[in-house]
Amino acid sequence: MPQSRTLSPSPMLSRALLAPRSIAIVGASADPSKVAARPLQYLRQAGYAGTIYPINARRDTVLGERAWPSLEALPEAPDHAFILAGADGVVEAVQECAARGVKVATILATGFAEAGHEGLQRVDALKKIVAETGIRILGPSSIGVVNFHAKALLTANAAFAESNLPSGGVFVASHSGSMLGALVSRGKARSVGFAGLVSVGNEIDLTLGEICAMTLDDPAVTGYMLFLESLRHADDLRRFAVAAAERGKPVVAYKLGRSQQGAELALSHTGALAGEDDIAGAFLSDCGIARVENFEALLETLPLLGRVPAGAVRGRVPEQRYLRALAERGRQRRTWRAGRSHHGRHAARRDEGRARCDAGGAGVRSDRRGHRIVGALPSRTRGKAGHRKCIDEQAAGFVPRARCTGCAGDVVASERSEFQNAGSLRRCDRCGVRTPRCGCTDQRFAFCQAQQISAVE
Repeated sequence: MPQSRTLSPSPMLSRALLAPRSIAIVGASADPSKVAARPLQYLRQAGYAGTIYPINARRDTVLGERAWPSLEALPEAPDHAFILAGADGVVEAVQECAARGVKVATILATGFAEAGHEGLQRVDALKKIVAETGIRILGPSSIGVVNFHAKALLTANAAFAESNLPSGGVFVASHSGSMLGALVSRGKARSVGFAGLVSVGNEIDLTLGEICAMTLDDPAVTGYMLFLESLRHADDLRRFAVAAAERGKPVVAYKLGRSQQGAELALSHTGALAGEDDIAGAFLSDCGIARVENFEALLETLPLLGRVPAGAVRGRVPEQRYLRALAERGRQRRTWRAGRSHHGRHAARRDEGRARCDAGGAGVRSDRRGHRIVGALPSRTRGKAGHRKCIDEQAAGFVPRARCTGCAGDVVASERSEFQNAGSLRRCDRCGVRTPRCGCTDQRFAFCQAQQISAVE
């Protein structure tokens, strides 16, 4: 029978997820330059003391270690399996994991809730396996889980290739895997260490709140950082936040989706419905979670919260009106998506802006909010429509505007600069390439999706 979701998960599940004694890497690559080779490299580099089983049916060895043709051929059932196969092979791999007795499977691949009807069919198949076998799933679209104290760096994020990463007391949970790498890199520069990090992806089974709750009684964890694209499982999140406050462990969150562009990025990344921002803000406040306005503030805020009492939420009755409002917003958003295709939505947005064109002279027209913009300035990125000056907002300080090369929608620099280095609107935080799309190997991450903008400095 599947594990029930409770505030105190079983120690066996917590160990299998966060500190497994044995790990199977399904689809491990023998090519050190490939993403599928990273988990084995990082585990060995960190000094992981458990047993690792690389699974590769076409090779006898992987990176100098014995490879196994299948999970069935292993001498034992691993605690944790990291599935690196593509979306088409994930369901079969999870079924094999369940048959072998694997407790937790992490799925790296994308192509599920965010991939339309075919992706949703894959999600339904995975949920059926979970219900019938009891295996737990992290992801899909999860870059992995890291436990510095157990030296279990089970991840494919390139940021963990660095040596001597500091450990500490902060546990990070994120919907976006790329944010983990950014936090680790910036944390190292500030001598901020982490106890663990987890990328929850689509949350089709294990939820962000449920995973964080597994660490509540861990003395090595002193506080939490959350990067949220949505509030999919708000009840789990609230139970965790209340319990964290009772233990005096502060929780700080940065939620994507304050702007329309941020909400659309969350939707395209993991299929998340961001919901109305004011509802989300009220919900987080009610839970005692401190919300920050930009990504950089995550690293700065948590040490300050440690000096003041955690949110005064103990003993409070859950505010069900927030959960109902979020559910209704999700229903409306799904109805809206069903009635308009991705291409038609953005085409309509462009037509609407042109229809409201202000007769203020050549090169002047209105954006989708009716504000007048000057659009004759050149772009430096692949010839796409570039930087535009907003006449109506110039006095308010929102002059830097750009057009998304993917959807032609307006992007305000102040709303997206948290994804960049030193406020630059076009620099990839992972590889530093100044192009509309990141040139590093991690193109599927939100960091790289955020680069689909063009602007002049």
